[in-house]
Amino acid sequence: MVLTMILAALEMNAQHSGEHFMFLQNEIKEMDVPGYSGAIPHYLIYGRDGKLVKHITGWSNLENMKQELDKALGD
Repeated sequence: MVLTMILAALEMNAQHSGEHFMFLQNEIKEMDVPGYSGAIPHYLIYGRDGKLVKHITGWSNLENMKQELDKALGD
């Protein structure tokens, strides 16, 4: 079961460009990610000052994500 999940995640990552990070359940608990409830995808957006600006669960579309990143970076 675990191997199947890992292979599925690797296949999914290969289909999408960009950086993808996978963490084990115990690592996620240690990180204490704000608003994380097991949802995937889960995005954390940090400002230029390194402070968490927003967390987003799910994916709406590229334009909305671009707007959120622009707001976080102050562009």
